[in-house]
Amino acid sequence: CFYNGADVKNKWENSSWGRKLIVQKRRASLNDFDRFKLMLAKIKKAGIVRQELAKLKKETAA
Repeated sequence: CFYNGADVKNKWENSSWGRKLIVQKRRASLNDFDRFKLMLAKIKKAGIVRQELAKLKKETAA
């Protein structure tokens, strides 16, 4: 193709717009159970972040 030399595909996938579209397509392809697992992972991640933030706040307050 004409765009192979310019590495257009790689640049597109690394652009913010390209990444957003990739994530959007990936989310659209999820089934119900995958969405459920994703929700649980987000909750777990938020809990860990909250714990670490509380630790840091406690250290700075002391």
